[in-house]
Amino acid sequence: MGKKKNDSSMVGKAVTVAETALTLYTLQDVAKQKDFKMGNKLIWTPIVTFGKFVGPAAYYMFGRKSK
Repeated sequence: MGKKKNDSSMVGKAVTVAETALTLYTLQDVAKQKDFKMGNKLIWTPIVTFGKFVGPAAYYMFGRKSK
């Protein structure tokens, strides 16, 4: 039984690391952007920061202007 608990905590840690990496990468992109489809840096920064996976996904779908 102990092994199952350890496996789930490793998965949880992996998800947390992936979420943090995605958030940091997206925040870096928000900082570099000059033009947005919708909104601005003041709007997208908290959405990306506190939106877990949904915030960065929303930014790439609705905020980021194609290069």
